[in-house]
Amino acid sequence: MKKIFSIIFLIVISIALISSFSLIPKIGKITIKVTDQNGRPLKGAIVQLTGVTSPENKITSITILNKTTDAKGEVSIKFQGILKTIAKAWKEHLKGKPKINIGIFVSVFYETEKGLYISDGWVINYNPRELEGGKHYQKLIKIDLTQEPTLSREKLDKDVQKRKIHTEDFALGPYIYAWKLEEYETYPEQVVGEIPVAWADARTHSFLEGHFISVNFGGSVTTKGSLGIHAGISLASGITSGSAQYTFKLGESVISSYEIYFGDGWYVKPGKFTWIYIKGQAAYEAWQLYKVSVSGLFPDIPLDEWKFQVYMRDIEVKSDGEIVGGHHLSDTPPSSISYLYSNERGMVYDYYDTYSSDSVHKINFKELRDAYVEVNGIPLELGLSLGLIFASTAMELILPFNILAGLSASIVAEGSAYATGYIKFESSGYYTRVYVSISEFLYEYRTSTANYYYHFPVAGFKLVPKFSSGGSGGGGGPPSPSGWWITPE
Repeated sequence: MKKIFSIIFLIVISIALISSFSLIPKIGKITIKVTDQNGRPLKGAIVQLTGVTSPENKITSITILNKTTDAKGEVSIKFQGILKTIAKAWKEHLKGKPKINIGIFVSVFYETEKGLYISDGWVINYNPRELEGGKHYQKLIKIDLTQEPTLSREKLDKDVQKRKIHTEDFALGPYIYAWKLEEYETYPEQVVGEIPVAWADARTHSFLEGHFISVNFGGSVTTKGSLGIHAGISLASGITSGSAQYTFKLGESVISSYEIYFGDGWYVKPGKFTWIYIKGQAAYEAWQLYKVSVSGLFPDIPLDEWKFQVYMRDIEVKSDGEIVGGHHLSDTPPSSISYLYSNERGMVYDYYDTYSSDSVHKINFKELRDAYVEVNGIPLELGLSLGLIFASTAMELILPFNILAGLSASIVAEGSAYATGYIKFESSGYYTRVYVSISEFLYEYRTSTANYYYHFPVAGFKLVPKFSSGGSGGGGGPPSPSGWWITPE
């Protein structure tokens, strides 16, 4: 009998222990795994995580982790410290709004005998409430070591020698590579403002009839169709030395949601400027790459390698998921895109086509996108001229304005989400020449087999009358832009 009681006692204790363990709250966590092109874990890769802060914080983003990967190629950060502070601030900011995911920028550095590989532009999206509730977010990043490194061994060593720092000085302690935030701006400076998403300039066209411009985009909760707003990135080398070289690319989504949507449209009237906007806050950041002493005993070495990025930091959303926005009809363009008209650099008007009179013509944004971007994998459906906004409104920045103006973000619909729009017009007795606002410089898109280049289009149109025909009138789009490329100065 005593033996039976002992067994029963052990069972009761076991059940109690299991129950107590199940009551322990889960701790949210983010894990990044880094492998080579064949899926082998890369030990010793440096992972830098940078969290976008809520608009109440003056600094736009803060580094929350800078750590080397373990034997499994992984690093993790738990819901504590700076991450917890940032996530809780976002949770409070998003209270009463639909489920919205916020971005954490992911940068990976991996050094070999050939040089330094930098994999950037990645974002891991998290929901503040779910992270606090114990959700584990994971992301895999592959680095192709068969490719040439971002910075060659020769260039790395030369940068160190230039600053008269001896590499043997680091023998007493390890060092890491890290981006340091050198400069940041927001538009508007506080809260939210009107961010142009599409416009039509008909100020010199007095003969338009039956004209309209419209924008629609949104996610889908039922089918898990996500709407994302992706960052625009420029990687630069040699800014300090005066021999700057730039490359442009699109990063991943900084804000995403299944539950947000927007729709608006208005008439394009002769002699007027029509523009559609959403309410939000845009961010600009300039980061410089450093070689950093972990112990802090040695000076950090700036490497004159830079990352500039623009992104939507916040959008104003109603409780039902509708993004706040609207339209304006005015005599002049908004001040937020004035740089396009006063400089014609960075973002320019490119001739698109000429359309016949006395007929209704319509240009869908998808047609516009396909005319300039021939590769399907590029995350671009509706461009946002965020760099143009900062070039128009900022006083002085590290990045030259003629480069900044061409740095744009994009709205991307995934799955059954949608991002659509069009401009429709006709004219009486006159042909209409249509111009489209595009980046002056080429963006780059890399795959495992090839590199593609394209001029970034946004939904900004200029309509000009013409006395005789000069095009098909069918909206066939411009010739391939690959034949011209203005090198940034």
